Parts: sequence; C-alpha cells; structure tokens
Amino acid sequence: MGRSVLALLFMPALSLAEGRDLYEHHCIRCHREDSAKPTEFLKAKFRGKPEAIVELSKRCPWGRNLSQMEIEIIAEWLSGVE
Repeated sequence: MGRSVLALLFMPALSLAEGRDLYEHHCIRCHREDSAKPTEFLKAKFRGKPEAIVELSKRCPWGRNLSQMEIEIIAEWLSGVE
C-alpha cells in the first residue's frame, strides 16, 4: 500500500515532465522562441485553459498526429493545470 501512495504523490510531477517532453518533441518545431507564437506566449494566453489547447491542437498540423492522451498531457503542462 505504501508504494501506491508514493506513486500517486509523484504522478503529477511525472505527467508535467512528460507534457514538457511531448511538447518539445512535437510542438517546438512551430513554437520556437523566434516564431510568431512562441512557447511563453502560449503559456500566458492559455494559462488555466487546457480545453482551449486541446481545441487548438486539432487545427495544428503536428497536433493532429497526436493521440488524445498526448494532447491532454501537453495541454495540462502548457496551461499549468495539474
């Protein structure tokens, strides 16, 4: 039982790290610092709005290739929602 509690404590941290890794692997191509919509712009605009990021990803050329679960993990990381 102690292991499962410990795993639950670390799960949010792992999903945030996974969200960042997925974003850097798939999304950074279009959202580099020198792009029209860099990562920091997206983080500020969509803070607390993961559902808006999910909708945005459906229009994104790279986002369309991601699974729903990957999109949700990225959306949680980018919006700052745990």
